[in-house]
Amino acid sequence: MALNEPASVGETVTVILDATPFYAVGGGQVADGGTLTAGPLGDGATATATVSAVVREPSSGAYLHTCVVTAGRLAVGDTVTAAVTPVARRRAAAHHSATHLLAAALRATLPDGGSITQAGSAVDAERLRFDITYPRALTPAEVAAVEARVNAWVDAALPAAVSVTSVESAVAAGAVALPGEQYPDPSAVRVVAFGAASTELCGGTHVANTADIGPFKITGEAGIAAGVRRLEAAAGSALLPLLSARDATVRALTAALACGAEELPARVSALADEARAGAKATERLRGEL
Repeated sequence: MALNEPASVGETVTVILDATPFYAVGGGQVADGGTLTAGPLGDGATATATVSAVVREPSSGAYLHTCVVTAGRLAVGDTVTAAVTPVARRRAAAHHSATHLLAAALRATLPDGGSITQAGSAVDAERLRFDITYPRALTPAEVAAVEARVNAWVDAALPAAVSVTSVESAVAAGAVALPGEQYPDPSAVRVVAFGAASTELCGGTHVANTADIGPFKITGEAGIAAGVRRLEAAAGSALLPLLSARDATVRALTAALACGAEELPARVSALADEARAGAKATERLRGEL
Protein backbone atom coordinates (compact mmCIF):
# COMPACT_ATOMS: atom_id res chain seq x y z
CA MET A 1 0.00 0.00 0.00
CA ALA A 2 1.42 3.40 -0.95
CA LEU A 3 1.89 5.98 1.77
CA ASN A 4 -1.16 8.07 0.80
CA GLU A 5 -3.32 5.28 -0.58
CA PRO A 6 -6.56 4.65 1.38
CA ALA A 7 -6.58 1.54 3.59
CA SER A 8 -9.34 -1.00 2.96
CA VAL A 9 -11.07 -3.55 5.19
CA GLY A 10 -8.64 -6.04 6.74
CA GLU A 11 -5.54 -3.88 6.32
CA THR A 12 -3.40 -2.88 9.30
CA VAL A 13 -2.39 0.76 9.44
CA THR A 14 -0.83 3.26 11.81
CA VAL A 15 -3.01 6.30 12.45
CA ILE A 16 -1.09 9.32 13.74
CA LEU A 17 -2.99 11.85 15.86
CA ASP A 18 -1.79 14.89 17.78
CA ALA A 19 -4.30 14.23 20.59
CA THR A 20 -6.14 11.12 21.74
CA PRO A 21 -8.31 9.82 24.60
CA PHE A 22 -6.39 6.53 24.44
CA TYR A 23 -3.81 5.77 27.11
CA ALA A 24 -0.49 5.09 25.36
CA VAL A 25 1.47 2.12 26.68
CA GLY A 26 3.80 3.13 29.52
CA GLY A 27 4.51 2.78 33.22
CA GLY A 28 3.74 -0.93 33.08
CA GLN A 29 0.18 -0.31 31.88
CA VAL A 30 -1.03 -1.56 28.51
CA ALA A 31 -2.54 0.81 26.00
CA ASP A 32 -6.30 1.24 25.71
CA GLY A 33 -8.23 -0.53 22.98
CA GLY A 34 -11.18 0.89 21.11
CA THR A 35 -12.23 2.24 17.73
CA LEU A 36 -11.62 5.11 15.34
CA THR A 37 -14.53 6.24 13.17
CA ALA A 38 -14.20 8.51 10.15
CA GLY A 39 -17.16 10.05 8.36
CA PRO A 40 -19.51 10.53 6.97
CA LEU A 41 -17.12 10.84 4.04
CA GLY A 42 -17.82 12.51 0.73
CA ASP A 43 -19.97 9.64 -0.47
CA GLY A 44 -21.88 9.54 2.81
CA ALA A 45 -20.13 6.36 3.97
CA THR A 46 -18.20 5.88 7.21
CA ALA A 47 -14.98 4.07 7.97
CA THR A 48 -14.09 2.30 11.20
CA ALA A 49 -10.89 0.79 12.55
CA THR A 50 -10.18 -1.27 15.65
CA VAL A 51 -7.29 0.03 17.74
CA SER A 52 -4.96 -2.65 19.13
CA ALA A 53 -1.96 -0.62 20.30
CA VAL A 54 -1.07 3.00 21.07
CA VAL A 55 2.38 4.50 21.65
CA ARG A 56 3.55 8.08 21.99
CA GLU A 57 6.40 9.27 19.80
CA PRO A 58 8.78 10.97 22.27
CA SER A 59 10.26 13.64 20.03
CA SER A 60 7.05 14.94 18.45
CA GLY A 61 4.54 13.97 21.11
CA ALA A 62 2.28 12.47 18.43
CA TYR A 63 0.23 9.35 19.20
CA LEU A 64 0.62 6.31 16.96
CA HIS A 65 -2.44 4.03 16.85
CA THR A 66 -2.05 0.57 15.36
CA CYS A 67 -5.41 -0.28 13.76
CA VAL A 68 -7.17 -2.81 11.56
CA VAL A 69 -9.74 -1.31 9.21
CA THR A 70 -13.08 -3.05 9.80
CA ALA A 71 -15.39 -1.03 7.52
CA GLY A 72 -15.04 1.44 4.65
CA ARG A 73 -11.75 2.99 3.58
CA LEU A 74 -9.51 5.04 5.87
CA ALA A 75 -7.34 7.72 4.27
CA VAL A 76 -4.75 10.33 5.23
CA GLY A 77 -6.48 13.55 6.23
CA ASP A 78 -9.71 11.93 7.44
CA THR A 79 -11.17 13.40 10.62
CA VAL A 80 -11.76 10.60 13.10
CA THR A 81 -13.72 10.15 16.31
CA ALA A 82 -11.85 8.06 18.87
CA ALA A 83 -13.71 5.88 21.39
CA VAL A 84 -12.01 3.89 24.16
CA THR A 85 -13.44 0.50 25.18
CA PRO A 86 -14.88 1.49 28.59
CA VAL A 87 -14.87 -1.89 30.37
CA ALA A 88 -11.21 -2.58 29.59
CA ARG A 89 -10.27 0.97 30.63
CA ARG A 90 -12.08 0.61 33.99
CA ARG A 91 -10.49 -2.77 34.68
CA ALA A 92 -7.00 -1.55 33.81
CA ALA A 93 -7.47 1.52 36.00
CA ALA A 94 -8.63 -0.68 38.89
CA HIS A 95 -5.62 -2.95 38.52
CA HIS A 96 -3.23 0.01 38.30
CA SER A 97 -4.64 1.53 41.49
CA ALA A 98 -4.53 -1.91 43.13
CA THR A 99 -0.84 -2.13 42.20
CA HIS A 100 -0.18 1.08 44.15
CA LEU A 101 -2.03 -0.31 47.18
CA LEU A 102 -0.22 -3.65 46.87
CA ALA A 103 3.16 -1.89 46.87
CA ALA A 104 2.20 0.08 49.97
CA ALA A 105 0.84 -3.01 51.72
CA LEU A 106 4.03 -4.97 51.06
CA ARG A 107 6.14 -2.19 52.54
CA ALA A 108 3.86 -1.86 55.56
CA THR A 109 3.41 -5.58 56.25
CA LEU A 110 6.65 -7.45 55.52
CA PRO A 111 9.69 -7.42 57.82
CA ASP A 112 12.14 -4.85 56.41
CA GLY A 113 9.38 -3.85 54.01
CA GLY A 114 10.73 -0.32 53.87
CA SER A 115 13.70 -1.59 51.86
CA ILE A 116 11.51 -3.11 49.13
CA THR A 117 11.88 -1.56 45.69
CA GLN A 118 9.83 -2.15 42.57
CA ALA A 119 11.57 -4.32 39.97
CA GLY A 120 8.87 -4.22 37.30
CA SER A 121 5.12 -4.30 36.77
CA ALA A 122 2.44 -5.07 34.18
CA VAL A 123 -1.16 -3.92 34.30
CA ASP A 124 -4.02 -4.78 31.97
CA ALA A 125 -7.75 -5.50 32.09
CA GLU A 126 -7.31 -9.09 33.24
CA ARG A 127 -4.74 -8.93 35.99
CA LEU A 128 -1.74 -7.19 37.50
CA ARG A 129 1.83 -8.33 37.96
CA PHE A 130 4.19 -6.70 40.44
CA ASP A 131 7.90 -7.54 40.89
CA ILE A 132 9.81 -6.55 44.01
CA THR A 133 13.28 -6.94 45.41
CA TYR A 134 12.99 -9.25 48.43
CA PRO A 135 15.41 -11.94 49.62
CA ARG A 136 12.96 -14.79 50.29
CA ALA A 137 9.56 -16.25 49.52
CA LEU A 138 6.55 -14.79 51.30
CA THR A 139 4.85 -17.14 53.75
CA PRO A 140 1.13 -17.95 53.27
CA ALA A 141 0.40 -15.88 56.38
CA GLU A 142 2.27 -12.88 54.93
CA VAL A 143 0.45 -13.16 51.61
CA ALA A 144 -2.87 -13.27 53.47
CA ALA A 145 -1.91 -10.25 55.60
CA VAL A 146 -0.89 -8.18 52.55
CA GLU A 147 -4.10 -9.13 50.76
CA ALA A 148 -6.18 -8.22 53.82
CA ARG A 149 -4.51 -4.82 54.12
CA VAL A 150 -5.24 -4.00 50.47
CA ASN A 151 -8.88 -5.05 50.87
CA ALA A 152 -9.16 -2.92 54.02
CA TRP A 153 -8.04 0.12 52.00
CA VAL A 154 -10.54 -0.82 49.29
CA ASP A 155 -13.33 -0.99 51.89
CA ALA A 156 -12.22 2.36 53.31
CA ALA A 157 -13.25 4.02 50.01
CA LEU A 158 -10.21 6.30 49.89
CA PRO A 159 -10.63 9.03 47.23
CA ALA A 160 -7.86 9.54 44.70
CA ALA A 161 -6.03 12.86 44.91
CA VAL A 162 -4.07 13.81 41.79
CA SER A 163 -1.63 16.72 41.75
CA VAL A 164 1.27 18.03 39.67
CA THR A 165 4.51 19.11 41.29
CA SER A 166 8.27 18.69 40.96
CA VAL A 167 9.99 15.36 41.55
CA GLU A 168 11.99 16.90 44.37
CA SER A 169 8.91 18.25 46.15
CA ALA A 170 6.95 15.02 45.68
CA VAL A 171 9.72 12.82 47.09
CA ALA A 172 10.29 15.21 49.97
CA ALA A 173 6.58 14.93 50.81
CA GLY A 174 6.83 11.13 50.93
CA ALA A 175 5.83 10.12 47.41
CA VAL A 176 7.37 6.93 46.02
CA ALA A 177 9.36 7.31 42.79
CA LEU A 178 10.75 4.41 40.77
CA PRO A 179 14.54 4.09 41.08
CA GLY A 180 16.26 5.33 37.93
CA GLU A 181 13.02 6.60 36.35
CA GLN A 182 13.55 9.46 33.90
CA TYR A 183 10.87 12.16 33.73
CA PRO A 184 10.53 14.39 30.62
CA ASP A 185 9.90 17.42 32.84
CA PRO A 186 11.09 16.88 36.46
CA SER A 187 9.48 20.17 37.44
CA ALA A 188 5.99 18.93 36.54
CA VAL A 189 5.25 15.32 37.44
CA ARG A 190 1.92 13.72 38.27
CA VAL A 191 1.39 12.43 41.80
CA VAL A 192 -1.43 10.01 42.66
CA ALA A 193 -2.40 9.56 46.33
CA PHE A 194 -5.01 7.41 48.05
CA GLY A 195 -5.43 8.87 51.53
CA ALA A 196 -2.53 8.02 53.79
CA ALA A 197 -2.23 4.56 52.25
CA SER A 198 -0.27 5.33 49.09
CA THR A 199 1.39 8.25 47.30
CA GLU A 200 3.31 7.63 44.08
CA LEU A 201 4.58 9.43 41.02
CA CYS A 202 2.50 7.98 38.18
CA GLY A 203 1.10 8.93 34.80
CA GLY A 204 -1.30 5.99 34.44
CA THR A 205 -5.07 5.72 34.65
CA HIS A 206 -6.62 5.22 38.08
CA VAL A 207 -9.94 4.82 39.84
CA ALA A 208 -11.55 7.84 41.48
CA ASN A 209 -12.00 5.94 44.73
CA THR A 210 -10.42 2.72 46.08
CA ALA A 211 -13.92 1.24 46.46
CA ASP A 212 -14.03 1.14 42.65
CA ILE A 213 -11.24 -1.47 42.69
CA GLY A 214 -13.53 -4.15 44.12
CA PRO A 215 -12.40 -7.35 45.85
CA PHE A 216 -8.65 -7.94 45.56
CA LYS A 217 -6.99 -11.36 45.45
CA ILE A 218 -3.32 -12.35 45.21
CA THR A 219 -3.25 -15.28 42.79
CA GLY A 220 0.44 -16.12 42.75
CA GLU A 221 3.81 -15.46 44.38
CA ALA A 222 7.10 -16.82 43.06
CA GLY A 223 10.77 -16.07 42.59
CA ILE A 224 11.85 -15.01 39.09
CA ALA A 225 15.49 -14.14 39.77
CA ALA A 226 17.93 -13.95 42.66
CA GLY A 227 16.40 -11.57 45.20
CA VAL A 228 13.37 -10.78 43.03
CA ARG A 229 9.82 -11.96 43.78
CA ARG A 230 6.79 -11.72 41.49
CA LEU A 231 3.24 -11.28 42.77
CA GLU A 232 0.22 -11.69 40.52
CA ALA A 233 -3.27 -10.53 41.47
CA ALA A 234 -6.70 -9.64 40.12
CA ALA A 235 -9.48 -7.38 41.30
CA GLY A 236 -13.15 -6.68 40.73
CA SER A 237 -14.93 -8.41 37.87
CA ALA A 238 -11.60 -9.73 36.56
CA LEU A 239 -11.69 -12.14 39.53
CA LEU A 240 -14.82 -13.94 38.29
CA PRO A 241 -13.16 -16.24 35.70
CA LEU A 242 -10.51 -17.22 38.26
CA LEU A 243 -13.09 -17.97 40.94
CA SER A 244 -15.20 -19.95 38.48
CA ALA A 245 -12.19 -22.06 37.46
CA ARG A 246 -11.25 -22.77 41.07
CA ASP A 247 -14.85 -23.59 41.93
CA ALA A 248 -14.93 -26.09 39.07
CA THR A 249 -11.72 -27.69 40.40
CA VAL A 250 -13.19 -27.99 43.89
CA ARG A 251 -16.38 -29.56 42.54
CA ALA A 252 -14.37 -32.10 40.53
CA LEU A 253 -12.30 -33.03 43.59
CA THR A 254 -15.29 -33.38 45.89
CA ALA A 255 -16.97 -35.64 43.34
CA ALA A 256 -13.87 -37.80 42.88
CA LEU A 257 -13.20 -38.11 46.62
CA ALA A 258 -16.86 -38.33 47.66
CA CYS A 259 -16.55 -35.63 50.33
CA GLY A 260 -17.60 -32.06 51.03
CA ALA A 261 -15.45 -29.09 50.10
CA GLU A 262 -14.58 -28.41 53.74
CA GLU A 263 -13.29 -32.01 54.05
CA LEU A 264 -10.91 -31.78 51.09
CA PRO A 265 -7.74 -30.77 53.01
CA ALA A 266 -8.07 -33.67 55.47
CA ARG A 267 -9.02 -36.13 52.72
CA VAL A 268 -6.09 -35.16 50.51
CA SER A 269 -3.71 -35.29 53.49
CA ALA A 270 -4.96 -38.79 54.37
CA LEU A 271 -4.46 -39.98 50.79
CA ALA A 272 -0.93 -38.55 50.78
CA ASP A 273 -0.17 -40.41 54.03
CA GLU A 274 -1.55 -43.63 52.53
CA ALA A 275 0.55 -43.16 49.41
CA ARG A 276 3.72 -42.62 51.45
CA ALA A 277 2.99 -45.64 53.62
CA GLY A 278 2.37 -47.74 50.52
CA ALA A 279 5.62 -46.60 48.95
CA LYS A 280 7.56 -47.53 52.09
CA ALA A 281 5.88 -50.97 52.20
CA THR A 282 6.69 -51.58 48.55
CA GLU A 283 10.33 -50.63 49.12
CA ARG A 284 10.54 -52.97 52.11
CA LEU A 285 9.10 -55.88 50.12
CA ARG A 286 11.54 -55.25 47.28
CA GLY A 287 14.38 -55.43 49.78
CA GLU A 288 13.08 -58.75 51.15
CA LEU A 289 12.72 -60.20 47.64
